[in-house]
Amino acid sequence: MASRPWTPRPNGRSSARCRRPPSCSRRTDSPPPSCATGSASSSAGGFSRWARRPSWRNAAAATRTSSRCRSSSSRRAGRAPHPPAADGSPYHARVRFRIVLVRPRYGGNVGSAVRAAANFGVAEVSLVDPGCVLEDDPEFVRMAMGGDRLVTLATFSTLAEAIAGAQVALATTSRRRRDPRAILAPAEAAQRLAESGASDVALVFGSERGGLSRDELSRCHMAVAVPTDPAFPVLNLAQAVGIVLALLTVGAAELPAAPDPMDRPAPHAEFSAALTHLEDVLLVSGFLDPQNPARVAGQVRRWLGRTVPTRRELALLRALAAHVTYLFGRSGVGR
Repeated sequence: MASRPWTPRPNGRSSARCRRPPSCSRRTDSPPPSCATGSASSSAGGFSRWARRPSWRNAAAATRTSSRCRSSSSRRAGRAPHPPAADGSPYHARVRFRIVLVRPRYGGNVGSAVRAAANFGVAEVSLVDPGCVLEDDPEFVRMAMGGDRLVTLATFSTLAEAIAGAQVALATTSRRRRDPRAILAPAEAAQRLAESGASDVALVFGSERGGLSRDELSRCHMAVAVPTDPAFPVLNLAQAVGIVLALLTVGAAELPAAPDPMDRPAPHAEFSAALTHLEDVLLVSGFLDPQNPARVAGQVRRWLGRTVPTRRELALLRALAAHVTYLFGRSGVGR
């Protein structure tokens, strides 16, 4: 039997396993076609796959460096669009979902949430007062699995700033120690979103330890809870993000759009301002208890929030509040 040709390795050692032609150098980015043993390292200047030292260490280091948390502006500039759906239309062409994480504590959870967002075509993840630093965090990079290249990360100091531009803010919570009458199942929330015709929806998730506070829940239009076993109801943050996205994004692209902008859901900032106006009028008129106005005002907020009012409806609400103020002043009560 004919002997196989012998080719020396670049470091001077002989090996019957390496039969690269002399044109294959030890440091290379693209091996010639004759090298059929694998592909070269993706990191510039890294050892090739056929050399004695493997290249995965250098490639991993380059991946960690390129995947660090960058500013939102740089991400927008370099983010690749999500691939189109099977019918040719972009995924979630009608509805823009965004994820809002309030006081997240662990970079790994943020990375997993970013990965889930990329899985479902959500292009924006907002962090409110984060308790973790994502820069150079290996857990964030490892759990994101490249999803951070498709998702824009933005940081805000308050929840109000993060959801100001959203038409609907949907809070997620556990049913423990909560009034179950104010919490929707995911199917109910999806139906109300479809009926509202909202095209910009913020999904708000609380911190790993305490979730959302009562004040933060009251700032959202609706609250939703994932049905779980009461004996062990608490989900991991990233699990909750993935489940809620999966349950709410089904059929979202078929939502109808109102032709008149006044008949579309109002941004959250306008909704909050209109309710503040109404609460001030009800407080001055004596309808609300000055010692505890939130007891009734919170119920009014939840009631109107579930309806996802349009801009036209908020204009009527403001007009109603202004007329009550006029009648109250005309009657001379409180003078």
